[in-house]
Amino acid sequence: MEDDKLNQEENKTVENEEVKPEKHSAFDDFIKHAKTFAEDNKLQEKFETLKEKTNEAVEGASKKIDELRHDEDLKAKLNNVKETVVSATNKVVDKVKENEELTEKLTQVKDTAVDVTKKSVDFVANKVDDFRNDPEVQEKFEKAKDKTIEVAEKAVDSLKKWLKPEKAEPTEEPTEESAEESTENKPE
Repeated sequence: MEDDKLNQEENKTVENEEVKPEKHSAFDDFIKHAKTFAEDNKLQEKFETLKEKTNEAVEGASKKIDELRHDEDLKAKLNNVKETVVSATNKVVDKVKENEELTEKLTQVKDTAVDVTKKSVDFVANKVDDFRNDPEVQEKFEKAKDKTIEVAEKAVDSLKKWLKPEKAEPTEEPTEESAEESTENKPE
């Protein structure tokens, strides 16, 4: 077991020694290129030119900003634009408030109408149910049915007499006794 530990330690040492020169070599290359880059005269001239141009641009922008800051005509125009924007914004806000109030009122009216409609429908439905369930109305309804049947039978008799006057005989309503007799007389 001790031999295994020794072999592992030796392998690590060998690996570390192999990696170190590669890392060291890459770093040395970076330093070498950085020195070359820093010593390049053309590059230094370009940096100087860039520095000068940047300073000129900053000075020009500062002068222009200072001119704009002290330009009374521009200030008046900006104030006018500001007033116009504020006025337009206030108008928009007022219209939005008016629309919100209108929407709220319309919603209230709609809700009220819906409630009234529901109550009306419920009231009518209850009255119709009460009417249908009233025993007096049911009795009259049954009488009306009977009368309708009676009128229909008379109409059928009249129609038979009119269409075939020789065969037409008044139809009699079968009684329970005649219905029983007819079923008893029939052969099975």
